[in-house]
Amino acid sequence: MCSENSSDENTESLSPPDCPVCGAPVLLVVTRGPESHECRPCGCSVGLETARDFFDR
Repeated sequence: MCSENSSDENTESLSPPDCPVCGAPVLLVVTRGPESHECRPCGCSVGLETARDFFDR
């Protein structure tokens, strides 16, 4: 059964995270090596710890 009243917590989990560099929504993180991580679609480079943070949501 589906409820029309959703909590803010559920809504937040559906929105993409923001890029820590430019603030654009991040739909994908591309990893090309141990030191190369890029947010998409914005193209900003991020470090390994930041890239891991996207998966901890």
